[in-house]
Amino acid sequence: MKYILILILTISVVSCSFFNQRSAISYNDKIIHLQTKIQLKLDALGASFITRDSVLMFNRIAELQNTTDSSIAALEGLDGFDGSTELKDAALNVFRFYKRLASTEFQVEVNVLTKDSITEEDKKVLTEIDERTAADEKKLDDALLRAQNNLASKYHFKLKYSN
Repeated sequence: MKYILILILTISVVSCSFFNQRSAISYNDKIIHLQTKIQLKLDALGASFITRDSVLMFNRIAELQNTTDSSIAALEGLDGFDGSTELKDAALNVFRFYKRLASTEFQVEVNVLTKDSITEEDKKVLTEIDERTAADEKKLDDALLRAQNNLASKYHFKLKYSN
């Protein structure tokens, strides 16, 4: 009887662990799906910069703003996982960063890129924006990755990286 009880307890623990792992993966995937939607809009915006078409660029900024707004709203409606909001909070910081960029830096870049003639000062402004943005983005991305790694470590799953 003692061995049957131990076996039942072991099966229960393993089942709970598997369920928690699956739930943690699902939670991570929901957040990363929202991030992917934003990334696709960022990619489209970047491609539009090459055209120097102001209408297209401003349309892409508007699409990015709509996507960040809906992603932020979806994420704010998501509970933390197993008492932790670390991953959710890190993702919100990233999403809010992109929302701010769409309202500020990207607008400045479009205004510079659509000028008839770009001066050395304009080039300097674009470089400063790019360098500052890249540094800020790296910090936020690192925090998001750290939160993902913490979740994966706690619930024993591996993250798959894609480009």
